[in-house]
Amino acid sequence: MAPRIVADRAGIWIDIGEIVRHAQRLSIGQNLLLIEGAGGWYAPSSDRKTMADVARALAVPIRLVVGLRPTCLNHARLPYNADPGADADTLRSAAVQLLATVA
Repeated sequence: MAPRIVADRAGIWIDIGEIVRHAQRLSIGQNLLLIEGAGGWYAPSSDRKTMADVARALAVPIRLVVGLRPTCLNHARLPYNADPGADADTLRSAAVQLLATVA
């Protein structure tokens, strides 16, 4: 279920800035902070934001895990098409480093 739907049902809203602050706090003194996304790259986190916006705000490398299915290439390419005409340079400038993995 999309994060926004869960938040709506719980009567709360997702604050990307708060997610970033918690991630920064949790990473102090750590060699690694593993953050798992929910719902997929385009899943809404609010009325105007998606999980891609959360990834950009966190400004950390992204490991995109894609299931080995007939549509896996399509799913692996989704982040590169976040905006019409987007390419790897666009994503790098948006502080998103993608490391694709097929599982």
